[in-house]
Amino acid sequence: MNEHALLQRITCDPRVVVGKPVIRGTRLSVEFILNLLAHDSTVPEILEEYDGLTRDDIHACLLFASQSLSNTTFMPLGETAAVRRRRALAMFEFRVTKYDPSHRDRNGAYTRDEWTSVSDIGREFVGVVLTESEYQRAEDAYATAAVAFLREAGVRAVSVAGLENHTGVPLPFAEGVSLNLAEVGGVVRRMLREEFWCRLEGAEAFVHVGYDYYMYVGVPAVCPGAVALARQLGLFPESFRSPYSEQRHAEPGAAADGGAGFASGSS
Repeated sequence: MNEHALLQRITCDPRVVVGKPVIRGTRLSVEFILNLLAHDSTVPEILEEYDGLTRDDIHACLLFASQSLSNTTFMPLGETAAVRRRRALAMFEFRVTKYDPSHRDRNGAYTRDEWTSVSDIGREFVGVVLTESEYQRAEDAYATAAVAFLREAGVRAVSVAGLENHTGVPLPFAEGVSLNLAEVGGVVRRMLREEFWCRLEGAEAFVHVGYDYYMYVGVPAVCPGAVALARQLGLFPESFRSPYSEQRHAEPGAAADGGAGFASGSS
């Protein structure tokens, strides 16, 4: 396949993965594929993990990166900037939800009517009544998946950041407190129930929870085991940048997305 045909496999759309170059027809960014290769994933492993992907798609990512860099001039970075860049390059970000991507429209909006709150228990969605046991199963899946990503990446603790507790519910922690993995699951559960909100963050990892059961995880490793476990639990992990990533380096009190604690469920 010639270079022009390969490059036609890469597309950019501001409505898809915040405008990053992606493989056409997917939400897999060029950056994500390059990171997989850089961290010792083989082409056969990538093709096995992501159904529908082809060798030409991988070649297209490599060619796109090569041409993007061909006319780029690099200047020495200060130590702090260099450290931040290395961390950014090593961060694998996922959107982890109960929503099947096959039910999204071309703009990424979810098209099925599904439950989005613990208060929906007892209501009917797509002909099925949400029971308390089914809700608990889903909640367990989110908490288990969040901890699995952190554990597989070698992250042992994250800290509470941007805490919002408008209802004044009693909390066993405060802003800046470090939480171990045994505590993370419980915090994720309570955020899913919208009792309070915060970001769970470390130097190289995070867990963010938004509206409508959208969870975002960032880790310094590919974590194929956690991805597989999330799928077994009925969740759908996708390569996706957290809408709260900009808040990670913002000044205290700064807010993204209009200052709302929870992100819109359409993304």
